[in-house]
Amino acid sequence: LLPLLVICAWLYTTNEHQWRRREGEDLLVAARLASRIITEELHQTQQIADAVARRPEFREAVRGRRRSELAGALRLVADVAPMVDHVAVLDAAGERLAAYPLRTTEEPAERPTGSPALPVRPTVSGVYLRPASSGEKVVSVSVPIHHDGGAFLGVVQVQYRLEDVAQWLEKVRIEPHGF
Repeated sequence: LLPLLVICAWLYTTNEHQWRRREGEDLLVAARLASRIITEELHQTQQIADAVARRPEFREAVRGRRRSELAGALRLVADVAPMVDHVAVLDAAGERLAAYPLRTTEEPAERPTGSPALPVRPTVSGVYLRPASSGEKVVSVSVPIHHDGGAFLGVVQVQYRLEDVAQWLEKVRIEPHGF
């Protein structure tokens, strides 16, 4: 009877160890997949914002501070990238020229706290909080706008709510035999 109990205990311990190891491997695969998905989404957003920022008519609208034209272009960015929560154009001084959707009750963060200057090259921010009462956590993709001569005109900033990104990633499921 004792040898049978020892064998059962050994089998149980071995199976539990293998199960935990497999669970850890699955979590690592899920984390790598989530990282790849987020990286691809942010890279595509950066490419979209860069394509808008390079259009001559968009740059002229920034220079001329033509807010309605800018708002129309920003709406197109939001329509192409449905996970985007907010898109804005900031001038070289950091003043918001246009935004989509336009928020009247709460101003979105125009740059992460502690970031003294607007980016002169495409960047993805760390997570930061929007000001005012919401305290929403956001991540932004910022793409500079340069005039033909190279002069810095401002930034196109695209924001994602962290909560929306997390909900999107929750849809990634790991099944016993794959994704």
